[in-house]
Amino acid sequence: MVCRSFDEMVRTGYEFKDSSVYEKIDGRYVGRTFAELYSDVWALSEKLLDMGLENKSIMLYGKNSYNWLVVYLAVITYVGVIVPIDKEWKARDIENVLSDTQIDCIFCTDCLKCYLNSIKAPVINLENEASALISQGRSLGTVRRKCAESPSRICSIMFTSGTTAKPKKIELSEKNLWANGFELEKLVTVSASDRYMLSLPLSHIAPVLASFIYPMSMGASLYIPSSFKEMAEDLKLIRPTVFYGVPKIFEEIWRAIPLDKKQRLRKGILLSNFLRRLGIDKRKGIFAELHNSLGGAVRFAYSGAVSLDSRLVRSFEDMGLTILQAYGMTESAAIISFDSINDYRLGSVGRVLPNLAYKIIDRDSNGVGEICVRGDSIAACAVAGDGYLHTGDLGYIDKDGYLFLVGRKKRLIKLSNAKNVYPDELEELLLHSTDIKQALVYEENGRISASVVSDCGIAVVEEFVGRLNKTLPRYKQIRQVRVVGSLSEKL
Repeated sequence: MVCRSFDEMVRTGYEFKDSSVYEKIDGRYVGRTFAELYSDVWALSEKLLDMGLENKSIMLYGKNSYNWLVVYLAVITYVGVIVPIDKEWKARDIENVLSDTQIDCIFCTDCLKCYLNSIKAPVINLENEASALISQGRSLGTVRRKCAESPSRICSIMFTSGTTAKPKKIELSEKNLWANGFELEKLVTVSASDRYMLSLPLSHIAPVLASFIYPMSMGASLYIPSSFKEMAEDLKLIRPTVFYGVPKIFEEIWRAIPLDKKQRLRKGILLSNFLRRLGIDKRKGIFAELHNSLGGAVRFAYSGAVSLDSRLVRSFEDMGLTILQAYGMTESAAIISFDSINDYRLGSVGRVLPNLAYKIIDRDSNGVGEICVRGDSIAACAVAGDGYLHTGDLGYIDKDGYLFLVGRKKRLIKLSNAKNVYPDELEELLLHSTDIKQALVYEENGRISASVVSDCGIAVVEEFVGRLNKTLPRYKQIRQVRVVGSLSEKL
């Protein structure tokens, strides 16, 4: 059953005696039981409190790992405020975060320390030094753990790309993070027999809730790969029962199928659909190759971030892989709407969760308007004067209550890898060059592109863009640039 707080999750987690957290180390998965994990959480919280970090903000800057989970749970449950940061962020992004938030301590993957050279807060190696602190905490022999004084306390600060060069700061309470748990439990059945793969970065709100906190509170075992590049191998090793991904992952799975094989698949789909109309479901057998490539045990998959192409969802559904869709944002603690495993509609992102009130404002003649929601999961800092979160997303609700997304009210590039890129931010950075008079950033064929007005040749502009890209996370980097006489040439 989904918990009501992190403390309840830690205290009751010992009941899942057959559940473990596995981390890939030197090519093989090493497991620790939930009892071992929560013991480490308690021990680390003791040490951090002993270090005087109670109610302090602690940054977590690194790749997914067992110690990442321990630090996250220790801080958010018993110590203070956790501030997870994208491992792709570099010095500029970190400096922007520190200009807005007092950070008292940083846990960092060793290879990222080079971006913290100017940081005054103590930096702790997320690998060896964090393990040493856990051992030291265990030897203290005290019981100083503090529980949450109030579910409304701020326990996590998340940063998302803002409309300027400064990341947007979102403060979330424990109440925000757990508010949707019971509704999700009704929509998707997860148990201690399930296996989840933590392949997406936990520094983002959707993966941390959808593939870590909620599944773990239900006793599902977690697997932490060492590299996204080894996903094909890891899927076969782990054999996940639930597969969580962003649209880009499902697009890549489809793109990797050779054209001649796709033609055979389409013939198989025609046969399979004919048999299904007769009440015979042979999809797992006819399309065994697809299911085996995902480990052979996936009950269902779900996708977040932007909407997944309904034609692709239909193709996978016809081959026996159900992909549920979700919609939300950091300000809504990840989820606003979600498909039910027993009730979903292709093209939609599910129904708005029953514990949320919603309205569509400024509708056009087709009923499309801005999606606004209100409820316990909404961050207080994001609530407008009418008590609602104005998402900036345009959509409509059909007669059966399904939500369909149409686009953005403001300029935003939503990449299929779940990253958001605001063109205004990159345009501002491009204009730092005295050689660039005007700039327009946009998405073209899935790539961040720019058209600029400049009296200089393309070589000079490309050289500046190359230097700029070195300061940006990979997903924000400008992959294509054009020099034009005026921006109207692009518009």
